[in-house]
Amino acid sequence: MLRVISGSKKGIKIEIPKTKNVRPTIDRVKEAIFSIIQFEIKNKCFLDLFAGSGQVGIESLSRGASGAIFVDKFYYSVLAIKKNLSNLKLENKAKVFMMDAATFLENTDLKFDLAFLDPPYSSGVLKQILPLLVKKMLPNGIIIRENSINNPLEDIKGFKIRKLYKYSNVSVVIYDKQ
Repeated sequence: MLRVISGSKKGIKIEIPKTKNVRPTIDRVKEAIFSIIQFEIKNKCFLDLFAGSGQVGIESLSRGASGAIFVDKFYYSVLAIKKNLSNLKLENKAKVFMMDAATFLENTDLKFDLAFLDPPYSSGVLKQILPLLVKKMLPNGIIIRENSINNPLEDIKGFKIRKLYKYSNVSVVIYDKQ
C-alpha cells in the first residue's frame, strides 16, 4: 500500500489497483515532485492523467489543490481511485473519468493549472497527448512528466523545461508555460 505523504490527509493509506496495468510512483519520486511544486498547488486545479491509483492527484488535494481530475482507461484503476477518494472523504473535490487520455482531452472543456503525466513507459502515447494537453492548460500552467530515463525528452510547444530530475531509472521533467 501507498500513503499520502503530506497535508491534511498525511499518513493515510492508498489502495493500489489489483492489476498489472499500474506502476505506482514511488514515494521518493512523489515527495520530490511535490517539493518542487509545493508553493504552486494551493487553490489550483490538478489533472492526473494515466491516474492508476490516483495517488498523485490525491496528494495534490491533501496539499491544498482546489480540485483534481483523474483519468484512467482501466476499470480496476477507476474503481481504486473512487474507493481511495471515498476513504479519504475527497469525493467532493474530484471527478473521475474512465476513458483514454486522448479521448478525455479531445472532449473536455476543463482547463488545468497543473497536469501530471505518467503514461506506460515506451508506449509512445505522449506524442499524441502533449499537443492536446497544451490546449487545456491555463496561463502559468505546469506540466509534470514522469517517464523512464531511457525514453527521449519531449519538447512541448509553448512550454519550456524548468528542470529535469533523475531518480535511478525514472526521470521527472517539470515544464512551465511560456
